[in-house]
Amino acid sequence: MKQKQSNQKSKLSYNYKMINTLFFVIDNSPVVLAHGMHSDLFTWNDFANKLAESGKDVWTIEITGGPNTECDNCTDYTYQDLTDYYWPALISGVVQYSGKTKIDYIGHSNGCRAALSSLNSYSNSGKNHAGNCFNSETGFYDIQCDFPILPVDNFFGIACPVTLNGNSYAGDTITKLVDGTPAGTIAINQLRNESKKHIYKKEFGKKISTLGYIFYFTDLYEDNYKISVNLQEFYNNLYIDNNTLFSGGNITVNKSIIIGGNRVPFHFSNKDNDGAVPISDMFILNNTINSSNKKLTFFGDTHSGLITNHAVINYVKGELK
Repeated sequence: MKQKQSNQKSKLSYNYKMINTLFFVIDNSPVVLAHGMHSDLFTWNDFANKLAESGKDVWTIEITGGPNTECDNCTDYTYQDLTDYYWPALISGVVQYSGKTKIDYIGHSNGCRAALSSLNSYSNSGKNHAGNCFNSETGFYDIQCDFPILPVDNFFGIACPVTLNGNSYAGDTITKLVDGTPAGTIAINQLRNESKKHIYKKEFGKKISTLGYIFYFTDLYEDNYKISVNLQEFYNNLYIDNNTLFSGGNITVNKSIIIGGNRVPFHFSNKDNDGAVPISDMFILNNTINSSNKKLTFFGDTHSGLITNHAVINYVKGELK
């Protein structure tokens, strides 16, 4: 997979952004930030700049949401595509461009789960030729980039969906039955009947709302960018299946920091979730990752609110020291 990079100095490409050009970098270990659903490369700007100001070599990556993944003719990619190809290619690019073999990783929502699934598959073995990196001498993407063994030093998982077996506002809405069929499944089928391949969250939400269940998506996610229908269906099915298991026994990092939210939209009474992800998923993840240094903490914010929460930003900065 060809990956594009947007280094603020050299303007090489667009699927990466390095946020350290205005600051003196005192720690050269790359800090990689990955957004969740319906977001893009710039979702992390405030968070990334705060880290860069403290002297970190900060990179944001765009797993989904960009013009090369969400165009009308773009592939209706699957979750498996993200874990087998997209994420390893992006990380191999950061490793190649930074000249480092270890990174610190901060993933929100799908940016957390996709990373974990990919690490479970490739962390112990690595992956040769995970992507094609840009060659400034030739002007082509003709450098074969490899995904190294055990590439993540410190892992920060923010509002990470794991099994989605517990209660949440999003899950309770998606799983409501309409003539015996979950509302989310009906919505996905309607989108497929319209030949949709990439959708805004409001398109999915409107389908559910027409079934009589108002879906306050704006409280949970951004809606500036599309995702594939296949990816929406993947998470839809996780909500519906109450017996989902998560494979993560091969994930090994130096330090694991799991951050959850426990504030829900005002119109939802169940308080053991962030509106989209149940608190129970944070405990499952904390118990799954192999690390001798684990921390699990919660902040009073919603699923999307966590990435702009100053207390969260300061906490992460402290743990990166």
